[in-house]
This record gives sequence, C-alpha cells and structure tokens, in this order.
Amino acid sequence: MSKCEQCIVRQLNSLKELSKEELLRVSNCKTSKLIKKGEALFEEGDHLNGVFCIQEGVCKISKMSGNGRNQIIGLIQKTIKQRLAETLLYLNANFFSSEKGCIELSLSRKDYADIIGAALESTIRLLTDFKKKGIIAFIGKHILVLNMRELEKIASGFENNQLNQSIKENRS
Repeated sequence: MSKCEQCIVRQLNSLKELSKEELLRVSNCKTSKLIKKGEALFEEGDHLNGVFCIQEGVCKISKMSGNGRNQIIGLIQKTIKQRLAETLLYLNANFFSSEKGCIELSLSRKDYADIIGAALESTIRLLTDFKKKGIIAFIGKHILVLNMRELEKIASGFENNQLNQSIKENRS
C-alpha cells in the first residue's frame, strides 16, 4: 500500500477518484520537494507534466500583468476549520455506524489535529465550537454529526464567503 493511498487528505481532493492501481502509479513516480518561502514552484509559461500536492503551507498563484507587475490571482489554502469539516464529512461518509449512530472510529483530538495539520489547541477549540453550535456531538471518543448541511457549508468555504459578502455590502 502506498503512502498516497493511506493519506486521508487524498480523500478530500481530486485524487480520490483514482483507482488503487492508478494511485499506485502516481505514487511511484512522485517526488517530494521542500519549497522555501518566496521560492517559485514553477514559472508562468513552464511546461508542466504532473500534479502538485501541497502538503503544508500556502501557495500563492500569480501572473505577470500587462504592465510587467506580478499580480496575485489566488491563494491555495483551506482554513483549519474547513479541513476539520471536510475530515468529519469524510469520516462520517466512510465510518458511520448506524448501530451506534456515530462515526465508528475512535480518534483522539491529537489524531484530528494531525490529520488536518493543525495545533492540538486549535483543533480542540474548533471541535468545541462545532459542538456548541450543534453541528456535532460527542459520544465518548466518538463523534456524531448532527448538522451535515452546516458542516458542508463550512467545508466549502461558503460560511466565509457569506461573511465577506456581508462586509462588502456594509461598506457600500
């Protein structure tokens, strides 16, 4: 079994559609590269042959504008809150036990923090926040998803888009 196949983050992106054989082929020809802050992953106009999976950090996407200035056209990073929501959705879809009525996978808060690449304290705060908002409940070490729609909104970033739209409307 390849590391890519075991990676839970894979289930949260486009690689989840690959069969085991296809994923193994991708995994066998991958290279890992540490990119320092400010270093380019690739330049505009480069011929790309492959997929880039960002394991940690932020990736800035920019292009050269007509007047020769570097223009940022996007940032690729999901918030910790979005990653936790996606993880809970994935676990609920794949490990839900109708008998117990919850995700039948006993993970510690540290496990969740490791999965989403966040500090333990941040993860505990978010899980507590989700519980207070009635999105999840705890049954011992197991989690029960109470509000799937809200979790999906958080995972998609829709919650933040609503906030940003409200701010823009209030400034107008």
